[in-house]
Amino acid sequence: MIAALQTQRPPGQRLQTQRPPAQRPPDWHIRRALELIA
Repeated sequence: MIAALQTQRPPGQRLQTQRPPAQRPPDWHIRRALELIA
């Protein structure tokens, strides 16, 4: 669900940590989880 919105919206409007999977792999998912847990 988030991935779809992320691809539609540019990284400029969304959080800087959330970047399109085209440029970066689904790594922000893990970072986001770690940040939420920490």
